[in-house]
Amino acid sequence: MNVVELLAAQAEQRGNQLALCHGRDSITFRNLHEQSCRGSAMLRSLGFEPGDAVLVFVPMSIDLYCILLSLWRLGMTAMFVDPSADAKTMRECCARAKPRGFIGTPLAQLLRLKNPALRSLAPVLTTGWLPFHACWSAASRWAIDSGSVACKPETPALITFTSGTTGTPKGTVRTHGFLLAQKRVLEKTLKLQAGKADLATLPIFALINLACGVTTIIPKTSLKHPAKVSTQPILADCARFRPATAVASPAFFACLLEDPRHVQLRCLESLYTGGAPVFPGLLRKLATALPGTAIIAVYGSTEAEPIAELHSSDISDDDYRRMAEGGGLLAGTVVEAIDCRIMEERWGRELGRLSAAEFRGLVRSSGEVGEIVVQGEHVLTGYLDGIGDGANKFSVEGSVWHRTGDLGYFDANGRLWLLGRCAAAIRDARGVAYPFALETAARQFEQITKAAFCQVGEDRVLAIETRLPPDEADRLLGPLIKRFCLDRLVLGTIPMDRRHNAKVNYPELRKRLASS
Repeated sequence: MNVVELLAAQAEQRGNQLALCHGRDSITFRNLHEQSCRGSAMLRSLGFEPGDAVLVFVPMSIDLYCILLSLWRLGMTAMFVDPSADAKTMRECCARAKPRGFIGTPLAQLLRLKNPALRSLAPVLTTGWLPFHACWSAASRWAIDSGSVACKPETPALITFTSGTTGTPKGTVRTHGFLLAQKRVLEKTLKLQAGKADLATLPIFALINLACGVTTIIPKTSLKHPAKVSTQPILADCARFRPATAVASPAFFACLLEDPRHVQLRCLESLYTGGAPVFPGLLRKLATALPGTAIIAVYGSTEAEPIAELHSSDISDDDYRRMAEGGGLLAGTVVEAIDCRIMEERWGRELGRLSAAEFRGLVRSSGEVGEIVVQGEHVLTGYLDGIGDGANKFSVEGSVWHRTGDLGYFDANGRLWLLGRCAAAIRDARGVAYPFALETAARQFEQITKAAFCQVGEDRVLAIETRLPPDEADRLLGPLIKRFCLDRLVLGTIPMDRRHNAKVNYPELRKRLASS
């Protein structure tokens, strides 16, 4: 089944309902369906064929989803590369995915002209006027072609590449079958209801909304830096459309809470946050600010979304105490659709194929720390060209498991706790120490907004962002400094990831601390 058939069904059932709203622009399910039919007809006229890949440089917008649906209707693949990737990475990604064409904004077209790997791509379409370029809006002049190319479950729909900052960029391939499986799981996890509206900041969730008959509100502001978004248009959208749900990174919601007008978020029945660690302090603030809203933290990754969920109302005083004392970060209950295990930590070593008996021997018992590994219908089984499979995948009697790269354990109630990245764990003569154990404990104090625990040389170092003077910070964290055998406490700015602005960039942090 081609995933666009889900949109066709929604267009038939609720054609006049708004599908996407972006500032003053909006489109109904029926018109979105019709525009995707016209778009696929135009793509066919340009010589594109089923199986072709097209590199897309278009931000979250109505145009983006018209383009995606048009590509898929024709059995094509949409390819995305992190815009921050350098020329070498762009060249590598294009060499592997072999895109035939390019669709982008006028600004992206200028980037294409500067980059040799992109300059050779053709045909080329632009979403806005640019001299000597065909415009995507011309699709509106084509006759509606409502047919769609039949796709197999393994037919690629999306290929996304990492930035390649830590090595060869991995290509993540989402097939039509995978997107359908993910839709089933997220529809249940997010409790999506057709006819209602959702405030979405992550592209994949808007696709799920379209498939479920949910109106998607796309904020009319840049979403590149979630921790620094312009709050006014977002809160104005909430006042205007009154979405029932919202999905975004923790940095996004933390930013909104700083605006006195955040009461506009009280229209939300449910708020979901994830894509980065969701610390208890933020959950408490959200629950206080939005007393009638269900606050849910979602744990997952690009390869497996979702894995576990945690309702803030389910966190007990004992749970808060455990996190404050170094027990790690509570991630909650594993979703029904996924098989999650804690395996003996062997990060950095390939596992290959395991027998059922060998795997059972590696699986840890409740309370024991190890690698978090997952398997299920909505878990990606491999990367493009197999690059990254050896380190991140293994099989058990033919079933492929994904290694999340995270450390954790199950408590007596079967809930998942996180301890940080496998590669970030500290092992020295004083024993083993886990990043999230100390970082979560340090962030229990309102005066500390960020914390990062790492090893620099032989020193155990805790970096914090705070307005407290050094002596007061030292006094406040005294018990934790002693418990985790810290050598240094550093006050300053902590580098974060570029995508969510909520994950510590440990390599960059170590580099800074080593030179200070």
